[in-house]
Amino acid sequence: GACMHLDDSYYRVPVSSINKLERERRSECILLTIFCKDVRELRFQLPIGDESERAYTVLVHYTYPEHTKYLFAFEHAIPKELNVGWDLYDVQAEFKRQRCLEAWDTTTVAPWRLTKANTTYDVSPSYPHVLCIPRDLTDGELVAVAAFRSEQRLPVLTWGQRGNAGSIWRSSQPKVGVSGAQCAEDERLCDLVAQASANGVVHIIDCRPKTSANANKLTGHGFENSNNYQSSSIVFMNIANIHAMRDSFARMTALALDPKVHDVNFGSLVEETKWLSHIRGVLAAAHHTATLVQHCEPVLVHCSHGWDRTSQVAAIAQLMLDPFFRTLEGFPILVEKDFASFGHPFQLRHAHGESRADRTDDQISPIFIQFLDAVWQLVNLFPASFEFTPRYLLQIAEHVTSCRFGTLLCNTDRERTEQDLRTRTVSLWSWLRLNRSSFLSLVYRRPNRLAMAADPRGGLLLPPVSVLLRGVVLWRDYFLRWSPRSSFTHGAAEARSHKGRGALGGIQYDEHDLDTSKCRAADLKLSEAACVNSEWDGWVVEATSEADKWRGKALQEKMQVMELGSDGLGGDGHRGAGTGSEDESESRSDDSGSESGEDHTTRASSALADLLQPLSPTGGACESAVAHTGPGSDSGAPCDAPQSEAHEAEQATVVLQLREEIRNLREENARQAEELAAARLRAQEVDPGDGGLLLALSKSKKPPPI
Repeated sequence: GACMHLDDSYYRVPVSSINKLERERRSECILLTIFCKDVRELRFQLPIGDESERAYTVLVHYTYPEHTKYLFAFEHAIPKELNVGWDLYDVQAEFKRQRCLEAWDTTTVAPWRLTKANTTYDVSPSYPHVLCIPRDLTDGELVAVAAFRSEQRLPVLTWGQRGNAGSIWRSSQPKVGVSGAQCAEDERLCDLVAQASANGVVHIIDCRPKTSANANKLTGHGFENSNNYQSSSIVFMNIANIHAMRDSFARMTALALDPKVHDVNFGSLVEETKWLSHIRGVLAAAHHTATLVQHCEPVLVHCSHGWDRTSQVAAIAQLMLDPFFRTLEGFPILVEKDFASFGHPFQLRHAHGESRADRTDDQISPIFIQFLDAVWQLVNLFPASFEFTPRYLLQIAEHVTSCRFGTLLCNTDRERTEQDLRTRTVSLWSWLRLNRSSFLSLVYRRPNRLAMAADPRGGLLLPPVSVLLRGVVLWRDYFLRWSPRSSFTHGAAEARSHKGRGALGGIQYDEHDLDTSKCRAADLKLSEAACVNSEWDGWVVEATSEADKWRGKALQEKMQVMELGSDGLGGDGHRGAGTGSEDESESRSDDSGSESGEDHTTRASSALADLLQPLSPTGGACESAVAHTGPGSDSGAPCDAPQSEAHEAEQATVVLQLREEIRNLREENARQAEELAAARLRAQEVDPGDGGLLLALSKSKKPPPI
């Protein structure tokens, strides 16, 4: 009964998402427990017999194939022309977009350059084939630097900007050791990066605790000594290693799946897992990195091997600095660049298709899931800064372990090239783009390009670090998705049934949408998932529609009232004080039955009196009053002041202004009708604030209730 809130999707488990299988023979049945990699556990009671044995054998065969080439990704296919995800990231095109290789001015060339020294992956097997390095560093020196860094992962540029040294560099730890070994080429590379800045300093962000960095000296590694790297400063960010992350994730998963947990203590139990503390640590390091870069300082980020914590911190810092990466076009490029291309070991961290006997358990760790969690924290706090919704991140997280796509397979670009994943598998980004309209945020505010060109800081997402870290909460959509205890409101669950409509009702949004007519329904189907923010999206759609309806209705009523009033303007220039307020006239319009001519005239005179008041140069009540010309009334209350020819001319001018306003209102009404017909629900009335979604829905007098 406690799991009645879970639907059939709970049992639709990709076989590659199975972590381990446990069988327990009992006297009356076989108890089969399936532990999944996506925070899910299933238990089945099987009858004793040959059929159960054969079923178990088949399950093991497909869960742990003999080779990764038998994973489902190599069987799944979509029309070739729609598999565009593999072409999204091009290293040279991305640096061109960043403009960091352009001349700083007419006399100063950029201090960086591209090199193809790693085309055959000989310099660094886990790095991309094209690297960006200091202009004055030779390719020969590059080889020497790579030899001095762990796993040959030398310092290279991943993000920069035109006109200053503000940039993000990444590498692994140097091979210093206990003896304090040195490499002149490595020190020169850091000096060249530092010389490009005004302060002549490169800031080294070591993601590890200092105790861990010191301990690594015993293995021949360590960190940069300031006596040798005199142009650098180093800060340790105290982010724990993959083993601590794995243990914390396991505790968080166990808590989410515990049906007996006391809900009163749930928040404190979540904190005890240390998962949120680790998220805060990653965000703090990224915030510090982005702050330095924003002040035009170069930053070198590294940890031990430079492919886990380094990828997390560098990528999230870029999210804070570059609004392009906060769009549906930019986020895939960020992941491809700083995780896939720079050698985050997806296969090693998730053991795709490997049995427990074949894999190295102590290398498994949810580093990429943790990155998505940290991104979700930003989306949750600042939804207007992201073009995509949290559902987008949830879909990516689901396919980290599903092995349906080739994007997150293998450990390096070199391995993906050798296995020809580009032609043999479907890209995750292709599938997400086919469903693009389902992930569009209704509250996204795209930065103004002209304003960005004048001041690039306008696209920054750098709140005070206290705002960021104090706003960290549990990613309920992911961790509580399969919880045996109900964890979502009815609205969040109901939002699942609307996922197919897309953010704009299934209408093509822009040139990035693809024609999906050639795809099978199964290729376009999104998985069932309750999502807290989906409930907010539903509110926004409903409230925006209601707000537009009220705005249109109020505009039409105002036009009708003004037209009646303008027809009632006499030529004698005498006006009286109108009776009745606009609010009263609106309440009368809702009553059943017919209105008398007096009511129409009263409403018209009242509305016109309100409109004429601000148009009058003197603002006097006498000059702005409107005659009440209802039945039985020859004239309105006479004005005590004498009427002059100048005053009559002034009133005629006011009438012309009023008629011009009526014409403008008609044009505005027609424009709004076109927008509504096109269903372009870009809700300008929705203003998200820190920590939540504030709905400033309408300026009309009757906003819809929330």
